Amino acid sequence: MAELEGVVAEPGAARLDRYVADDLGLLSRSQFKARFVSATVNGKEAKLSRPLKPGDRFVIRLLDEVDRSSASMPEDIALSVVFEDEDVIVLDKAQGMVVHPAHGNWSGTLANALLGRLGAGEAPPRAGIVHRLDKDTSGVIIAARSAMALEALSAQFRDRTTVKTYIAITQRRPAQPAGRIDTWLARDPRDRKRFATAGEGTGKRAISDWRVLAESAGYAVLALRPKTGRTHQLRVHCRE
Repeated sequence: MAELEGVVAEPGAARLDRYVADDLGLLSRSQFKARFVSATVNGKEAKLSRPLKPGDRFVIRLLDEVDRSSASMPEDIALSVVFEDEDVIVLDKAQGMVVHPAHGNWSGTLANALLGRLGAGEAPPRAGIVHRLDKDTSGVIIAARSAMALEALSAQFRDRTTVKTYIAITQRRPAQPAGRIDTWLARDPRDRKRFATAGEGTGKRAISDWRVLAESAGYAVLALRPKTGRTHQLRVHCRE
C-alpha cells in the first residue's frame, strides 16, 4: 500500500482527484481512480470529489502498482535510426507508436524496442528516453545509451536549452506570416480527455511561437516552437 501526504499549495484545485492528477502530476486521473483506496483531508474521510483549498492537509492511500516502465521487456521491433554513437541514439518515431509502457500499452512501445536493441542490462533507466512525443505524432526522439549521457540530456530538457520544432498542416491560412500564441489551457468541460483554451488564470499558461513555411489552396504548413510543454498544447493552438 502506497501513501501520499501533503498540504495543498496556492492556488489549489477544485477537487482532490484533479489536484493529484493535474496540479501535482503524480498520476493520471484514471490511474488515480483505479488505485484509490481512501483519503482524509484535515483528518476527515474524503471522496475523490472533495473540494480543496490552500492549506488543506491530505493523506491518500493507494494500491501498489508494479513499475512496469522500468520492468519493460526487450522486444525485437524495427526502428528508424537517424544517428547512433556510443552515447546517444536518435530515432525517427513513427506515428502510432507509444513511447513508454502505460495502461493499455504494456508492449510494442519505443522503450521496448530500445531495450531490445541496446540490451536490457546495458540501457540506462527508462531505456534512456528523456522526452516524449504523443502516440499520433511522428518525429525525432533522442535517447541516452549511458548514464552520463542520460544526465546531460535530462539537464538540457530540464533547463529548456533544447530547441524543439514541430511541423503541422492547418486547414486555415494564418492572417500573419508569423506570431506567438499565448493562452491558458484547461481540460475541455465537454470532453475531459481533451484540452481547450480557458480564461486567464484557469489551468496552465501555454505559449507557442509559429511561422508559415508554405501555403496552398487554403492550407498552411507551419513551423511551431512550444515555449511551454502543456498537454495537447500545439493541437489546441493550431485550432486558434
